[in-house]
Amino acid sequence: MLYALINGYENFKLSSMKELFTMAQVNQADDGNTESTLLEVIETKIASGDKVKIFVHAWVPRDAQRILLCVQGLGGHGGYYENLAHQLTSEGTIVVAPDLRGHGRSGGARGDIDRFERYLVDLDAAFTWASTMWPETPVFVMGESMGVSIATQFVASRRYPTSQNPLAGIVFVSPVLSSAIRPTLGEMIHFIRLLFIAPKRPSIAITGREEFGCRDSAFNELLRDDPLFVRLVSARFLIRLTLWFRQSERQAQKVSMPLLVLVGERDYVARRSGTTAFLRHVSASDQHIVTFPQAYHSLFHDPDTPDVVRVLASWLGTHGGI
Repeated sequence: MLYALINGYENFKLSSMKELFTMAQVNQADDGNTESTLLEVIETKIASGDKVKIFVHAWVPRDAQRILLCVQGLGGHGGYYENLAHQLTSEGTIVVAPDLRGHGRSGGARGDIDRFERYLVDLDAAFTWASTMWPETPVFVMGESMGVSIATQFVASRRYPTSQNPLAGIVFVSPVLSSAIRPTLGEMIHFIRLLFIAPKRPSIAITGREEFGCRDSAFNELLRDDPLFVRLVSARFLIRLTLWFRQSERQAQKVSMPLLVLVGERDYVARRSGTTAFLRHVSASDQHIVTFPQAYHSLFHDPDTPDVVRVLASWLGTHGGI
């Protein structure tokens, strides 16, 4: 039940960095037309500022012109950007996708976190690593779903090292700042019970309603079978997430760089009024909002994905060419 609980709980109102590789894998990819521009695939672990090991995926084209740093949604990981990367590398874009702590193959507790600001430390480590690997290459930060709030606060915090690589723009994909899916009474009772007896225990399911978010049945099956997907979170996690969304809306005014927003008209996960209110606070004068009439929440796994990727690639090329 992806994001099913967040909105209900809010209403209830309880009421120097060189590469720090511990593992690296580089695959040469020059067999086949679809990968003819892909030079290498990198999988490595880097150390965050607080010493958590963060797993990073990177897909590198032969003629790199820009970097797209991806921030995942709830429960996911950077590996889900592989298909997108194979399409964008043909346009000269390096795609870098870390697994946030507690997700994928990164370290950290799964399904629980004391402060969402720790995700900014992960993103800072990935940004610094990418800047070291490909210096003087413009960087775009792309947040998807819950990742939009993390990307927003990363940009607002000015954590990124501007002396190394310019931050050229930010992309919001299916922003979630308020959930459109309401929990059942049973789910609410389960949450309240856990809040009092075991607030840190990951015991609340965030899967089970995949069809609300994605109309690609094959990807939904992948999610159900993926052992790296985080399926349970704690009551504390959801409380922190709700507070984080509110804080992100207040920080949106600090987003002044070029902005691309991609949304599906049939997004049943994100509450449209919450997204609209959030975007009203963004101060960027260069804003481009594109809506796909038939698309669901998961824009990179949808029948309209080719159109989504074309819009994204065109915008990146316009704002980040060398």
